[in-house]
Amino acid sequence: MTDPLPIESCLLGSQLQATLRQIQRSEHRSKVSRRSLQKRMRSLRGSITAAVALFAAAIVPWSQASTWAPIRTTSGPSGWESVVCDNATNGWRSCEMGLKVELVANPASIAATGEVTTITATVTDYFGGNVGAGTNLAWSTTSGTLGASQTATDVNGQTSVTLRSSNVIGGATVTAATVTNEGQGSLYVPFTDAWAAIAPIYTGWANYDSPYSCSGWTPDPSTVPAGSAFTQSQNCYQNQIAYRQDRQQSLVTGQIVNVGGPVPAYQTILITQQQAAIGTQAPATPPPPAAATCEWVGQKNNNDMYSRKGWTYLTNNNTWLLYDVGPTGVGASAGKNWRGPVDYNGYRYTVGAKAGTMTAGRNFEYDLYQMCKAPL
Repeated sequence: MTDPLPIESCLLGSQLQATLRQIQRSEHRSKVSRRSLQKRMRSLRGSITAAVALFAAAIVPWSQASTWAPIRTTSGPSGWESVVCDNATNGWRSCEMGLKVELVANPASIAATGEVTTITATVTDYFGGNVGAGTNLAWSTTSGTLGASQTATDVNGQTSVTLRSSNVIGGATVTAATVTNEGQGSLYVPFTDAWAAIAPIYTGWANYDSPYSCSGWTPDPSTVPAGSAFTQSQNCYQNQIAYRQDRQQSLVTGQIVNVGGPVPAYQTILITQQQAAIGTQAPATPPPPAAATCEWVGQKNNNDMYSRKGWTYLTNNNTWLLYDVGPTGVGASAGKNWRGPVDYNGYRYTVGAKAGTMTAGRNFEYDLYQMCKAPL
C-alpha cells in the first residue's frame, strides 16, 4: 500500500487520512485481492487530484499568489519534507522552512557601568544546516544600547552585534529576528554590580595583657630623705593590638561594604610607668671633726724674732700672739691677740704643747707653744 503524499494530507486534512486508514483496515479484514484494492486506490487518487485542483483554483486568487515566498529546498532525510506555512491577514501566502537563531554573549554578563559584550547569532535552517551569507537579522533589546539595529550573516551563517550596558543593575533581553520572520532567538544578558577596593579603615592601638620585663622602680626610696614625696618611674614592654577592615565600593550605586572580617595587627612598644613614693632615707650623721695638727715653726734667722707657726706668750703683759705664716715665708707674721680656741680663716686654732722660751731685750720674755690647727 502506498502512503499518501504529505502535500495531499496538508490539503485534504484529517477526513482523507481517516478514509485511507479505513481502507487499510478493510484490507486486512476482508482479505480483498491486491488487484481489487489497487483499483480502488487509483479511483481514490483521481478524486484527490481533482480536489487539489479545485482547492488551488479557489485559494490562489484569494491569497494573491504573486506574494508567496519560495519554499526552502534544503533536503531532508528523504522523500517529502515538512513545511511551515505562514498565515497572514490575506490567508495562506507562503510556506517556508523555519530558521533557527541561536544567540551567545561573550562575556555572558557585564557590569552595569557601560561595559560591552559581543552577542553572536548563529542562523541555521530547519535541519541545522548553514544558511550562508546574506540572511538579515533585526536586533532589539529591552535595556542598554546595541551597536547596530540590523546585521547580515557571513558565509558561516553568523553575525554579531555589541551591547553596552545601562547604569541600572538588572539585565537586558536581546532579540535577533530574521527580517522575513522566518525565525528568531532571544538571550538574557545580566547587568551586574561592579566593585572596586577602597582604602581600609583602622582601629587605634590598644593594650592587651599586662606590661612585662620591667626595669624596676627608680629612684629607690632609701635614697630619698625620709618623709619626702617623690615620683618613681620604670620602663616596661607592652603588647598592643589593632584591627584593619578591608572595604569595597559599588561602581554603580556607590554603596560601601566590608570585605571579610577585621584583620588583627600586633606590635610591642616600650612604655614608662610612674608612681608616687615617700623617701625612707635616715638623716645623715655629721662626720666627726677633723683631728687637729699641731706644729711649731721657729724663726728663720736673727732678723725674725717671732715664730712663723705657733703661739707666743709674752709673760710681761700676759699677751698671747698667734702666728700662722705661709710656707713661703713671704710677708710679716700674722699676729693675733687671742687665747685659744680661735676660729679664723676656716680653721680652729688651739694652744698645743710648750715648745720653749725666748728673750728679747731686757724686758721681754716669751713662752713658745705649738699651734694646733683643724678645719672647721
